[in-house]
Amino acid sequence: MTASAACTRFVEHYNIAVVTIAANDDRISSSNVSLNDIQNDYYRRDGALTAYDHRVQLISYVQKMLDSIPVEQGAVNDMLAQAKQTTDPVRQKSLQESASQLQKSVDRQRALANDLSSVVRVLMDKHGSEDTLATRIGATLPLGETFNGNPGDDPVPQPGDGGIITSSGPRPSQTTVQDVMQFSRQQSIIRTAETRAVTAASRVVKSCTQTSDGAAPADQPTPANPASPQP
Repeated sequence: MTASAACTRFVEHYNIAVVTIAANDDRISSSNVSLNDIQNDYYRRDGALTAYDHRVQLISYVQKMLDSIPVEQGAVNDMLAQAKQTTDPVRQKSLQESASQLQKSVDRQRALANDLSSVVRVLMDKHGSEDTLATRIGATLPLGETFNGNPGDDPVPQPGDGGIITSSGPRPSQTTVQDVMQFSRQQSIIRTAETRAVTAASRVVKSCTQTSDGAAPADQPTPANPASPQP
């Protein structure tokens, strides 16, 4: 494969990966907003209605992430294969670095997508008081008798439940889903990895497009910048 063809192949797969990763960065940020909206829904009288819309939004973001992650992974896999095939040590090092940093972003995005999928499943839990074991046991007792035990399957609180609305919103110190998922830290790691991938990608293009006189071809392909995501 010529240097020009190798450069074109690299940029093609790099751009596929980085544009898809950047789009998922936007979905992660949007998921963060949806989680905050859902948390606030629990303190609204009409919370059950608003939470439905926010939950649908979250499901959409998560599904699009899960659908697109294999695309970015496939592109990164091709970059890693290129790193093994190249014989230029300088290009190989830069290619390996770019691919490895993008792989780090993919791994973090996959982890967040899986965690968000679990959050969605929890939000879909409609275990109400009528579904509890205590209620079922009580229904079998003679009229007038009650069951006072606590089998440990209390009903799941739902947005807008009267027992929840004791203030206008969650306490500032309250632990959130994002805290448990280390949302901010994950996003920071992804951004740092993307920045390093861009730097390494520029070195790859510079090394693989050099001609014998040291000049780059006029039609040199350009790596995408994750700071400017495309839909």
